[in-house]
Amino acid sequence: MNYCIIFDVFGVLLSKGFNSSAQSLSNILGKRIEEIKPVYERWEIPFDLGSLSEERFWQLLQQDLNTNVNGELLNKVVLDSYYPLKGAIELLQKYSNLTDVYLLSNTRREWFEYLDNKYNITKFVKKAFLSYQSGLLKPDLECYLYVIRELGIQPNRIIFLDDNEDNVRAALSLGIKAHQFSDSFTADRYLHDIIKLG
Repeated sequence: MNYCIIFDVFGVLLSKGFNSSAQSLSNILGKRIEEIKPVYERWEIPFDLGSLSEERFWQLLQQDLNTNVNGELLNKVVLDSYYPLKGAIELLQKYSNLTDVYLLSNTRREWFEYLDNKYNITKFVKKAFLSYQSGLLKPDLECYLYVIRELGIQPNRIIFLDDNEDNVRAALSLGIKAHQFSDSFTADRYLHDIIKLG
């Protein structure tokens, strides 16, 4: 039997938006990173669930921070800060030639579409499971159960790569072969060993 591989997007294939844009946002908003981060993380949850538009996300964030900066400028700063992690897109492409590959990501529609258009991530995958479409977020177990049902295969035939420890732990609890991603070289060795034995 073949394995399928599921890649997380942010922190595995691409950088994390807040991490890579934090200093620029701090400079533009005139607030410390420590002030911005909890507010950003609070409002990105409904953003990832498809409940907020990017315009509304920035409105609510600035309302909480008591700032008044052009939302389109803030959007551009974050989107321009994303970059592919070393060897990650090549890793995705390599394994898409060997088995079925999927994406599973907590992400918002406007930003994902922009980044996919820029980096052509989805051209290598059979399907992308995205939170704004499903209304489910990792590490909620229902998120993984939904994917298992959609794929129609046993959890132990699924290999999942994610940089977040909580997301990995949740997947492991359901019998998925989950691996905490640190870099593409290590992930390649992990994937190669499992697929070779499978």
